[in-house]
Amino acid sequence: MGKLYPTHSPVSSAAFDITLLTVLLRNICGLCSPANGWDRLPLPTSISIADDIARVKYYRNTVYGHASQASVDDSSFSAYWQEIREALVRLGGAHFRTEIDNLEHGCMDPDIEEHYRELMKQWKKDDDSIKDKLEEIEGDLGNKTEKIEIEMKEMRETLSSLTTTVEKSTNEDKIIGEMTKIDSELKEVKEKMCTSTAFVGESKDDGIFDPTELINGIRQLYKTREGWLSPFPWCEEFQFFLGNIFTRLKVVRRKKTRGEITDVFVDMSCILDPYEECSAPRTVLIEGEPGMGKTTYCKKYAYDWATKQQEPQGCSATAFKAVLLLKCRDIYSDVWEAIDDQLLPRDIDEEVKQLFFHFIRENQSSILLILDGLDELPSGKLSMFSELIEGRVLPRCHIVATARHETGKEVRKCCDTLLEIEGFTENHVKGFITKYFKERPDLAAKLSERMSRDKT
Repeated sequence: MGKLYPTHSPVSSAAFDITLLTVLLRNICGLCSPANGWDRLPLPTSISIADDIARVKYYRNTVYGHASQASVDDSSFSAYWQEIREALVRLGGAHFRTEIDNLEHGCMDPDIEEHYRELMKQWKKDDDSIKDKLEEIEGDLGNKTEKIEIEMKEMRETLSSLTTTVEKSTNEDKIIGEMTKIDSELKEVKEKMCTSTAFVGESKDDGIFDPTELINGIRQLYKTREGWLSPFPWCEEFQFFLGNIFTRLKVVRRKKTRGEITDVFVDMSCILDPYEECSAPRTVLIEGEPGMGKTTYCKKYAYDWATKQQEPQGCSATAFKAVLLLKCRDIYSDVWEAIDDQLLPRDIDEEVKQLFFHFIRENQSSILLILDGLDELPSGKLSMFSELIEGRVLPRCHIVATARHETGKEVRKCCDTLLEIEGFTENHVKGFITKYFKERPDLAAKLSERMSRDKT
């Protein structure tokens, strides 16, 4: 809604993303639905305006927005490029062809290139970690197998010893006692063997669902999607790397009794820590005026979890098995549909998806759900997500929600911790200016001097 009805700037379609443009075109311009529908890739022979709009939207989601991995092979790249180029040329005109062809062979911006080099290093590190984990599992399996063989050997020795004892015994009561002992020890060994064998079988057959691959996919999504900021919505090409530009915001605690704002600063890693009004917070509401940085705050929290940058203590991001960041403006159904639509691979198997949902239900206390922008939920959806915050759905799941004040007032009573983003302190403003003009320190000095002069 912020793009359709901006507060202080005129609206322009140049600020709309592909998803929003598609929704507007299909609902306002009276376009006929493509043969395959709006959400599927049209056939190669289908080249109407509606087909090309659906084609561009499909490739935006498949190749970029919801891609399961951040790379494609050369042949796939060429095929995607040709399909998308032809669709854009048909929609925009033949003069776009030269510009698109130039993009294909243009040089990458040095900062972005360095960022992707760092991503490649991180992928290599993750691959090495997975290999180490596999070797560890293989070692555990070997130890279990060795343990079974030792226990079987002990069982044979025990049977042999007890049999010899029975054969030598002439006392009938002693024979009965020894036989009872044999039966008891046989049952004990059998139970041990069954337990050990079951463990080995499950490990080899991978019968237990392991969410690691999906969680790593979500981490990678955050690194590539949430790791970059577009400070100007009308110019998405102008981006900053989050790690270079993020500056600490002034976040203070709000009292639950009357909602009064205090002067108690709260660090990002401590928003779920106990305090005087709640010994074990489960839900946190972060309020702030438009443009105060609520979304950036959420992006930084998710990015820190993905890159494991916070210290693993208390309730910091790294303490959770999974952090699920959902943008409320893109939610059209319930929370499960939102997780599927915004975070999971497009080609995920239905059975695997349901197993992941089951993992979330079974590990709620280790899951953090971030709901960014409750005020941007579609009409009628706030009551559904209020039940989630109240704990009537996923009652043990930790939740961090952001909202403007008018919507925040409606859910404050359900939240354990209330926080307010007040923007930057004076020192943080200077820090932000320095980061923003990192390549032009002379401009940073002039702006800081001008602000100090205006203040006096």
